[in-house]
This record gives sequence, C-alpha cells and structure tokens, in this order.
Amino acid sequence: MLRLSWENWLEEHNGGLSKGGYTISHTNQIFAVETYLEEYSGPYGDAYSWLPDTPHRFLHELVNDPNPWITELLEDNPRFGVFPTSSVGGPVQVHPDTWEQNKRHWEPPTGRYHAPQWQGSLSDAAFFWSGAEEPTPEEWAEAQRQIEENKRQQAELERSRPRYRHLFIASESVMVEILCEGLPRWEWVEVSQDA
Repeated sequence: MLRLSWENWLEEHNGGLSKGGYTISHTNQIFAVETYLEEYSGPYGDAYSWLPDTPHRFLHELVNDPNPWITELLEDNPRFGVFPTSSVGGPVQVHPDTWEQNKRHWEPPTGRYHAPQWQGSLSDAAFFWSGAEEPTPEEWAEAQRQIEENKRQQAELERSRPRYRHLFIASESVMVEILCEGLPRWEWVEVSQDA
C-alpha cells in the first residue's frame, strides 16, 4: 500500500521571528489526485497500461510548462478558468477565454515558477508588536529589520521552488497522479490480506 502525507510547517532560523531570527512558512496544497489500477488515462483521452511485465515502484515528476494536466483541467472547467484559483502570486495558467476577460486586471501567468520580481506572499502582511510595553525606537527599528528579513527570506524560498508539482507515484498495484504544491512524504507499507 502506498501512504502519502502532506503537511504545512514553519521553519525557524536563529530562534524564529520572535527571537531575532526569521520564520519561513512551507505550505502544501493538493490540487488534484487520480488513481490508476491498470491503465493510465493521460490528457485528452489517451490511455495505456502502466503496469509492466515486472511490476515496480517509482516516482516520476512531469515538468512540462505549460502543464498538460492543468491545461486539460482548465479546458474541462472553463468557468473557473484559472489555476490555481487563489490569487496569491498570480495565475500559473489561465484558460484563453478567462485571460481575454481579465488581462487588464491580472499579471500574466507565471508558469511553473514565480516571476523573478515576485516579492513573496508576505509582501503585504501586517506584523504587530506584541510586547507588554511600547517598544523603544531602537526596539521598533530592530523589529522592522527582522520583519523585512523575514519577508525577504519567504520570497526567496517561494521564487526558488516550483509553484506546483505534477507527480506519478506507483506501487506494485496502483499508480497515483497528483497535482500538488509541495512534495509529499511517501512510503510503501505492508498490509495484511486479512485487513
């Protein structure tokens, strides 16, 4: 059996933002999942057997840009018209009709990675002083420096990694196709036939 898990987590450096360092947020969303027992149904109705004569386990990542699965999802669901549906970072891919309707208001689709000038998901975030007393001017200046460093580090992380992953993970009996934000943790576990 294939066990997959995703998690969001915070990565603290030098004690985190509250102790003079910075804290980076790692998020993981699952956008789409398909399972295939014998045949892989590729984009546009193509299907073929993925089970070789000697079954094996594997992980493959599809790195095409634009992504064929996202293109197919947008064509099958034109009223949504944009991937991902959240506006953080702008669209990765947009259905042509949706783009025509919104191109005056949106940044162009970025594709697999954020644009080099992307300022990060924290660029407009508000930070608050949580001390028991008002900060001194020196404390406030140091807090502002830490906040800017935190924003810079978060933006650098987001620009360095793909905005989505298109994965194929297979055990001996099933293949899973996943469109997700970050890499999952996976393991093959033995399950008794009695379970």
